[in-house]
Amino acid sequence: MQKFTHIEALHQVARYIEITNQTRECPEQHKIRTPVTYRGTVKLHGTNAGVVCSPDALVVQSRSRVITVEQDNAGFAAWMADPERITAVRTIEASVRAAAGLDAATPVTLYGEFVGPGIQKGTAINGLPTRQWVVFAARLLKEESEHDAGYLDAIGPFGDAHAAVGIYSVFDAPTHELTVDFELRRTLTEAASQAEELTAAVEAKCPWGARFGIEGIGEGLVWTPIGPHWGNTNLYFKTKGEKHKGTKGSKGAAVQIDPEVLAGIEAFIEFAVTDNRLEQGLDSLNEQGHTIEMKNMKYFLQWVGQDVKRECSSDLEASGLDWKAVSRALTVKAREFYIERVRAL
Repeated sequence: MQKFTHIEALHQVARYIEITNQTRECPEQHKIRTPVTYRGTVKLHGTNAGVVCSPDALVVQSRSRVITVEQDNAGFAAWMADPERITAVRTIEASVRAAAGLDAATPVTLYGEFVGPGIQKGTAINGLPTRQWVVFAARLLKEESEHDAGYLDAIGPFGDAHAAVGIYSVFDAPTHELTVDFELRRTLTEAASQAEELTAAVEAKCPWGARFGIEGIGEGLVWTPIGPHWGNTNLYFKTKGEKHKGTKGSKGAAVQIDPEVLAGIEAFIEFAVTDNRLEQGLDSLNEQGHTIEMKNMKYFLQWVGQDVKRECSSDLEASGLDWKAVSRALTVKAREFYIERVRAL
């Protein structure tokens, strides 16, 4: 299997570019000296689901593992076992191969979000009458390097071509565009403001739900570079509405361009270890195939720790805090949350 790329926040991308551009040892072709144009697509609140397509078989996966009908995630493997859906996936695969000029033997992974009733809660798409798989990316199954993750510019709108089996493209919904010159503070601020406004509109009224006549909130947007920077996963970022953010900021802006500077460990824990993030940890536990019981608490704590360290590393650095000390306090809060959930079952 091949995991989909983890997507950072805008301020983390800005920090990455700052470090890259200032590093003498980094080859000039990998530095970001020109403005980056982004396309924003709706971020759907479901579960990550992929299909690896090869001549011999279709292999179904969740975010972190291969799944089967017997060891499933949210029922996606069973859902995808339908012969008509298999035919639809093969049709999409063929169009991707044709668009990218690939032979039939090279494995290709299609990534999508599995959404609909019973998968998540709190957004418009939970009110869909049936489940859907919304494809958003295609990728070569290959050895990944820092500057070539193998993504293919080969997914476009599907329209209703596969609607009968519940398969769509994220590009069937409206998309947005913004341009950022990361070397100019003014344009970074303007882009953050624009992204914040667009994200707030998505949170107020989910465009994917609206497409199917369902009113309700959305989660946010995913921003990927187009043009000369296309496929550079170091530049991907996401913007979430206030109701879905994993952090509790103090600056008032929904889209950060600078890391948070926290006064101490207690403030950092309040900022980073939010209920939203802890709920995501429970979702991750289910996705990994673990039940919510005491014997599996270690997997939950591990996920929360890794997620905070990855997503809040720049905030930790800016605050001058030691990760070991922070991780101890993090474990205490996450452990209390988990025990309460187990007792409530």
